[in-house]
Order: sequence, then structure tokens, then C-alpha cells
Amino acid sequence: MRRVPNTLYYRQIITLFILIMVDELGFWILLPVLAPLVASTSNSLLGAHTSQTMRHLLFGILMATTPFCAIISAPLLGFISDQLGRKKVLTICLAGTLCGFVLYTFSFWYMSLSLLFIARMIVGLTTASQGIVQAAMTDLSEGKQKAVNISMIACAMTLPLVIGPLLGGYLSDASLLSWFNRSTPFIFITLLSFINLLMLLVVFKETLPNKTSQVAFKNYFPALANVFRQPTVKHLLMCFLLMEFGWSLYFQSIPLLLAQKWHFISSQLGLFSSYIGACMALALIFLTPLAIRWLSLKKVVLINLLLVSAALSIGFIVPIEAFLWITAIPIAIGVGLSYTGLITLLSDNVTPNAQGLLMGLTDALLYLAFACTGFLAGILTIFSTSLP
Repeated sequence: MRRVPNTLYYRQIITLFILIMVDELGFWILLPVLAPLVASTSNSLLGAHTSQTMRHLLFGILMATTPFCAIISAPLLGFISDQLGRKKVLTICLAGTLCGFVLYTFSFWYMSLSLLFIARMIVGLTTASQGIVQAAMTDLSEGKQKAVNISMIACAMTLPLVIGPLLGGYLSDASLLSWFNRSTPFIFITLLSFINLLMLLVVFKETLPNKTSQVAFKNYFPALANVFRQPTVKHLLMCFLLMEFGWSLYFQSIPLLLAQKWHFISSQLGLFSSYIGACMALALIFLTPLAIRWLSLKKVVLINLLLVSAALSIGFIVPIEAFLWITAIPIAIGVGLSYTGLITLLSDNVTPNAQGLLMGLTDALLYLAFACTGFLAGILTIFSTSLP
């Protein structure tokens, strides 16, 4: 680890925490606003005569655009950050998402579906900030402190899940303030993204000690292949993918179960999602330091994956609404600590000059899991709401 003064070290950690939290907030704050604008027959992006089937199809494609683009770009941008440095590539990522949010605003001002698709593509292609921030954390960390710092980044990714949908709903509610409308959340997140970019440029210092002035793109695919040649890394990546598949399938299908079986309305579903996010954030903050103090990272991951499996099994065997609220706690704790442990184990098994590529790859696997399970949840619930 590069030796840095304590004040600079903590400033770097806090800056990275804020950067990723604001960046993730952009996704969650827009989620409750996008669906009504596509689905509504009045003041809609699609026009009053568009069939319901076509609306659902276009909405699905629209939602899949960003993760699909991120799957392609995240490892590549991580690879570039291993050579040019974290700050330069983070600047590109935040500038790209800022442009995407500006286009979001214009797409709803002019009711342009094509502009909205372009915005979703730009945000997806430049949304690799999560992986690069994690790579920057590994640059700054050593030993067990790395797991604590990674858990802080995971917490920064989780908190927007708690506050983002609520904030997006309130900012678009004209009954609260007369000048609130459907464009207000987009304007708000655009301003936040601009401040985020300024903070990166002014406050954040480069964390990669041996950066270069140009990128050897010809080495990208050999470097990617080299990651998968390492048995430990390959197996850990498979564990990470399976964990993310399980978590995202649960998170994306549980609203359907709650809505169909216990008739939850939108506000109740939002509360349940926020409840899960709050449980995970608290676990990441308070339980991660305790867990790694007494256990190895491998044991932390194994115990927490077993915890998640047991909680899901109880929720399936005992289909009572109260149990879903109770089992959500160990599920959130288990996923949060397993994520931290797996990311740290992966980081420990590659060289410092491959951290960006590796973290970009985990980003891509995360987006792949959410993209696939979003579709899979809809298919499985045709047969049974408990099947996912």
C-alpha cells in the first residue's frame, strides 16, 4: 500500500464513499419515475395508442439497456484505470453519467423515447465507477482493513436503495410543491452529479502509484484471459456470480410475491425494499469489522452464505408474511458480508496492476445477474410466486 498521511487517507476514503453514493443515487432516484412515464397513456413517451404489450416490451428493453452496456464497458474501463490511473477514468465515468442525466431531462421535456434510449446507453457505458472506486480502495488498503473499506463502499452502494426511490417519488409529487413535476428528479440528480464531478476533480488524489500515459489496448483480452487462468480467482468469480444471481432473484421477485399473495401496494413494497437496504447498510457498518476480527474471510463468506440459505428456506417452508420481514434481516446481513468477503478475497488473489480489471469484471457479473434474473423472475412467477 502507498504510504499516505492519515488526514489524506481518511479524506480519500470519505471522498470515495460520497462519490459512489451519489452515483448510485442516480439509478435509484429515477426508478419510480421511469415506469409511470412509459406505462401511462396520458403524457406518455409512447403515445396514447401504443398497446399495453408494446409498452411492457419497450420498458423491458429500456431497463435492460443500461446493464447490458455496463456488462461490456465495466471490465474495459477497469483495465484502462490500471494504466491511466483511477482519477482519469473516474472523471470519464462521472462526466458520462452527467451527460446521460442531462439527456434524461431533455428526453422528458420533449417526450423523446430515442433520447431516453441514448441516455440509458451513455449511463450504462460509463457506469463503471463502482468497480473503479473499489479498485481505488484496494490501492489504499492492506490486510484486514481492506475488507472494512470495501464494506464502506458496499454500504455507499446500499444507502441509495433506502432513500433513492422515496426521494424520486417525493421530488415528482406536485402536491408537495407546485413546481415539482416529472422532470424535477432528473434536474436534481443532474445537479448532484455535477457537484460529484467537481468534488472528484478538486478533492480526490490519484491512488495508483505506477500509472502510465497511454493504454495498451492490445493487452486487454490477454489480461482478461489471464484472470480466468487462475483457479482460485476463477472459482471465487463463480461464487460471486452465483451469490449475485441468488440475491438479485430474491430482490426482484419478492415484490411480486408480496403484491400477489399479501396484496402489498406500491408504498408498502417501497418500504420493504428500503427495510432490506437499511438492514444491509447497518450490517456492513457494524458487523463487518467484528466478523473479520474473529474469523478468516473464507469463513465469513461460508457462514453468511449458509445464513442466507437457511433464511430463504425458512421463508419458503413457512409462507407467513411476518416471516418474510424477519428472514429479510439475515438475508440482508448475509448478502452484505458475503459480498465484502468475496470482493476482498478476489482482490487479495490478483496483482496490484490488475485490480481495476478485476473489479470491473465483478461489476459486469453483478449487472449480468440482475439483467438475467429480472427476466427469470417474471417467467418463474407464471408457475408460482414462490418458485424464484
